Amino acid sequence: GMKDSIKTITNLVEDEDPLVRLASAWALLQLDPSNPDYIALAVPRLRQALERPDPRVRRQALETLRQLGPAGSAAADSVAERLTQDDVPALRALAAAVLVDQQALKPSHIPGCVALLEAEEPAVRRAGLY
Repeated sequence: GMKDSIKTITNLVEDEDPLVRLASAWALLQLDPSNPDYIALAVPRLRQALERPDPRVRRQALETLRQLGPAGSAAADSVAERLTQDDVPALRALAAAVLVDQQALKPSHIPGCVALLEAEEPAVRRAGLY
């Protein structure tokens, strides 16, 4: 039943494969995004996913953190690193949006947002105006 499914997903949060950890964190949050236990399990895995070389993985982690809003703000420092260090401009822009939605944007993040204004892509420049 549902309890067994949740237990299985919760166990997969500790899987040896980082993509399985990310997917299980995402799945828990889809089941109940306000559950503090799920958030406590998921946010560290999402932070780890932000360091993965695959930009699709980083995008999924950022999008999931954005959905969490302020509940995911424990990952704000890692998100801020993406704002200034990600090699994909669209992910830097998404990181800015995550920080805004987490209510975690700090004055120290402003230079990273300003740098977005110089991007070629209009969507990235718009994100810098958050």
